[in-house]
Amino acid sequence: MKKIVIVGAVVLGIVIVALVVVFLNLDRLVKQGVETVGPKITKTEVRLSGVSLSPFSGNGKLKGLFIGNPQGFKTPSAIEVGEMEVQVNLSSLKSDKIVVDKVVIQAPVITFEGTLSGSNLKRIMDNVEAAAGGKEDTGTSKTMQIKDLTITGGKINFSFTGLGGRTVSAPLPDLHLTNIGTDDKGATVAQVTKQVLGEVVSNVDKIAAKMIQEVGKLGKEAVKTAADQVDKAAQGVKKLFK
Repeated sequence: MKKIVIVGAVVLGIVIVALVVVFLNLDRLVKQGVETVGPKITKTEVRLSGVSLSPFSGNGKLKGLFIGNPQGFKTPSAIEVGEMEVQVNLSSLKSDKIVVDKVVIQAPVITFEGTLSGSNLKRIMDNVEAAAGGKEDTGTSKTMQIKDLTITGGKINFSFTGLGGRTVSAPLPDLHLTNIGTDDKGATVAQVTKQVLGEVVSNVDKIAAKMIQEVGKLGKEAVKTAADQVDKAAQGVKKLFK
């Protein structure tokens, strides 16, 4: 009986040590997870400059998210986010489904690069949809549930082929999503990415369509240069948000 108690105490001690090690390395594990799984889903470079997650409250921040462009596109990035606030249910980290109570994505910068063959965001979405459909191995069996997600203060940079490399900026409408992956099994990381990025790209595409219309109208008016067209098109798009 005494041996059983000793063995039980040893096992319990190992479990406690393992949990402590995990919690003390949460920041590194999250960063490593994002930079490992992200490229498998988007087929682009994905970087995260830093993570600060409390092992006691589950509150934290993810800083410097960088999502690069697919091959063939020239702009520096597709998406950059300076800071994201998160609130994670710590007890869920031990289960197959990670529950995130809240995510606030602040001031993302989205770059829409349009070419004759399509846009960078469309190419990334195609990659994400392939991963979400199970056609790509993302390297993780973990699922997620996000109860509340807000994207606020975003900006879109438009870069169209044939306009002298100039870019035009417009605000990204704030987005609010709830109850992502509420099924018992949750949603895969790729499925969550598909839903969130899909909402973003849908809004960007609508504004891009307006931008193209404005450029087309100005072209009919024989504006002197492509640069003038871009600048005046920007003014036309900004009116949409007043």
